[in-house]
Amino acid sequence: MSIRSLLIASALALARETNADTEPPPANVRVEVQIVSIAPATAIKLVPELLDEKTAPEACARVQQMLAREEAKLLGWPVLWVKQGDRSLNESIEEIRYSTEFEPPGPPQVTLGPDPNLRLRAWGLQVPTSFETRNTGPTLKAEAAVSADANLISLSLHLISTRFVAFQTYETQASNLGIEGRMQQPEFVNLRSEPRLTLRNGSTVLANVFVLQKPQPHVVLLLLRATATLLPKTTPPLPSTAP
Repeated sequence: MSIRSLLIASALALARETNADTEPPPANVRVEVQIVSIAPATAIKLVPELLDEKTAPEACARVQQMLAREEAKLLGWPVLWVKQGDRSLNESIEEIRYSTEFEPPGPPQVTLGPDPNLRLRAWGLQVPTSFETRNTGPTLKAEAAVSADANLISLSLHLISTRFVAFQTYETQASNLGIEGRMQQPEFVNLRSEPRLTLRNGSTVLANVFVLQKPQPHVVLLLLRATATLLPKTTPPLPSTAP
């Protein structure tokens, strides 16, 4: 082998070793977000403790105790696994169906002869003619990167949580005869958070805080926990789902 060929082979081997050292290690990351509702008076003391790295572990443990005693309310708890460099999704949906268009109230319509398929409009309520469906519940998307020693985890999250509050009744303008129609429309609360942060492996941090007024004043906390597990350089292939 010539000297030139030896130099080229040595350079290629060095490049492979350098790429292997700089390549992120294969890892799985478990991401979980607790969506917790607490009273405003409790949040005034608890939120600063959750934001302080020294007091955060004890404060997080206190939140779990509050949940167990039903002093706090768990609104959602999406958990997902994401492989380093990939994106993962967790979605829990409950559908709320409601009417969006109405026919105004009017006098009964009378026709000659019996008609079993006839639907008469009568004075009083609005008649719904069109409907819509709204998805409620949490949707969590996550991307993760893990340091070579797996001590640090960088996360990019996209969380949307939509919650149904209640149906509200609205009255339409009265007709010339003083007849009013009534219709019900839903009210929703929509929370959205897109944090990008780096945290220690296995730690829990306060990712976001929301102050809401309905159905009664309360504070919603997003408690984020991430745990990484390093994988061997070569992983076995996934089992086939074919029969």
